[in-house]
Amino acid sequence: MGESNSSSSISYFSNSSNNITLPQVKDPNLTVEVVVDGLNMPTTMAFLGKDDFLILQKNGSLVRVIDGVISDKTRLDVPVVKGFYQGLLGIAITNQSISTKNNETYVFLYYTEVSTTTNNNTNINENSTRDGNSSTHILGNMVYRYEFVDNKLINPTKIKAWLSNRAQRFSL
Repeated sequence: MGESNSSSSISYFSNSSNNITLPQVKDPNLTVEVVVDGLNMPTTMAFLGKDDFLILQKNGSLVRVIDGVISDKTRLDVPVVKGFYQGLLGIAITNQSISTKNNETYVFLYYTEVSTTTNNNTNINENSTRDGNSSTHILGNMVYRYEFVDNKLINPTKIKAWLSNRAQRFSL
């Protein structure tokens, strides 16, 4: 059998272009390359097409990267808890070859949702934190389905909710 000259690459998302320490691989058939700069704690990604993908950032921001450039066309910010195992954490995209109602593409996002109020009539409990005149209430882990239409994520629909333990006690 002949040897293959093809090589694979490992994509790496850097937080800044200064002093980048790239991961190292020991397999000579693999390479490491920077795909996009300027991200803030990316957690995961899903492909819309070749060189076209959505990246989730822990702070609740979703960005689209097309041909290695962050696009202004598709952006979304969702209210998330920014704790260690919390944030904007998971994404799935329906396969565009699968026929859905009206040939729509759906994007599913998994994140730890919060509710923030900025009035004096807040209901503070042990599942809330307070910062000045605003309070943040952890709702729990959620899965939302968005329609991907004209480069925008629209019509969020809650598919599944796992209430936080404290929120479950207070909702009885």
